[in-house]
Amino acid sequence: MTTPRTSLRDILADDRPIFLVCLGIALIFWVFLKLSLSFRSQIEIGVEYLLPEGRIFTSTPPHKVTATVEGTGWKLLAHFTGRDEMDIQLGLANNASQTINGSQIKAKIQQLLDDVTVMDIEMDYIQIDLDEASQSKVPIQLEQQISFREGFQLRAPIRLSPDSVLLTGPASLIARHGFWPTLPLQLDDLSSNVQPYVDLLPPEDPVLQIQPVQCQVLIQVEQFTEKSGLFVPITVRNAPDSIKIFPEKIELRCVVGLSRFKDVSSRQFELVADLKNISLNSANNTVPIQLTRSPDFVSRVRFSRQSVEFFFVKE
Repeated sequence: MTTPRTSLRDILADDRPIFLVCLGIALIFWVFLKLSLSFRSQIEIGVEYLLPEGRIFTSTPPHKVTATVEGTGWKLLAHFTGRDEMDIQLGLANNASQTINGSQIKAKIQQLLDDVTVMDIEMDYIQIDLDEASQSKVPIQLEQQISFREGFQLRAPIRLSPDSVLLTGPASLIARHGFWPTLPLQLDDLSSNVQPYVDLLPPEDPVLQIQPVQCQVLIQVEQFTEKSGLFVPITVRNAPDSIKIFPEKIELRCVVGLSRFKDVSSRQFELVADLKNISLNSANNTVPIQLTRSPDFVSRVRFSRQSVEFFFVKE
C-alpha cells in the first residue's frame, strides 16, 4: 500500500498557528534586544520663565528648546510616550538685560531627563530683556471704506463700542501707541443703519496684549435732501464805515438729512467779506465771500454768488 506524499504547503497549513506563535515570540525578543541598545534622538523641551514681580519681556524669548539626548531605547520610548509635556523653569534676575548661557539650559534639561544623557542643545544662549509692566487705555481708530446708496448719508458721526482699548505690556512699547487701529472695514451701498463688529489689529509683538480684541461699529444712515431759500447777511470786516457792499445778503443752499431738515435756519450761518488784504483803490471792487460758521450736520454749502461788490458812500 502506497503512503500519500505530504507537501510543504500541507505541513504549513496544519502547523500555521504554531508557526505564527513562534514568529511572534521571535519578534518580541528582537524588539527587546533592540530597545536595550543605546540610541540618540532629539526631544523638544518647553521653557518656562520665572519673572520678577512687576517686570515683563520687551521681546518674546523662545519657549521651546530642542535637545539631543542619548539613552537606551526603553528610556527614550518612555520620554516620548509615557509623559506629559516636559518643561524646564528658568529663574530671572531683576536686571533689564541678562543672558542665560547654553550650559545653564543644558544642566536644567539634564536634571529633568535624569535617566538619559543630554548630549547637546540647539542654542548657545537666550538673551532676556525686561521692562516695567504697564497698562494704558488708548482710543480705537476705525479704519474704514464706507460708501452710501445715492441719496443717503450718515445721520450722526460713527460711534464705536467700546471706543478704547486697554494695552498691557512693557512701558517702553506702550508709550509708542497713542491710539489702536482696527482691521479695515468695508461697507458699500449703505441705505439703512448697521452695527457690524470689527476686529482690532493684532499686536505685532506678542508681549503686548490688547483687551478687547474687537469692537462694534454703530452706523446710522438716513436720506438727505437740499435746503434752499436761506438768505444770510454778509458781515464786512476790516473796512472803514464809508464802505458799503452789494448785495448785503445772499441765498445759501446746503445738504441736510431729513431728520434735521427743520433744524436748519439762516442764523446758523455766517458769511464774511474781509477787506483786510483788498486794495480799496483797485479797479476791481469785488471781494470773495467766506463761510466762517455753519451747523455741523449740514454739508455741501453753496452760495448764489461767490463775491460781493464794495463801494464808497459819501456823507
